[in-house]
Amino acid sequence: MIHLVYGGGEVGLMGKVAITAHTDAFIALSGGFGTLEEIFHIVFWAQLNIHHEPIGLLNVNKYNDKVLSFLDDVVEHEFISLASRKMLVSATSEDELIDLL
Repeated sequence: MIHLVYGGGEVGLMGKVAITAHTDAFIALSGGFGTLEEIFHIVFWAQLNIHHEPIGLLNVNKYNDKVLSFLDDVVEHEFISLASRKMLVSATSEDELIDLL
């Protein structure tokens, strides 16, 4: 059984996602503060061993490159471990992301 939790309606992109979910994982699409808060929250839960599902960020048109670069800088400054950083995988296509997850 696949469960999908999302913050959108039943039309448009979120509707398509709701209908075609294929993986037991957390996947974030491009978004704003709410999306970033949710995906970081899920990574934090993974650090606490609340869940063990893979976590992915679909980086459409490299929209999240700066966020990912920021996370790499946070590792470099030793605010998060490399292991924690690796909990969030990213790819620019859905097929590649599914393969990574």
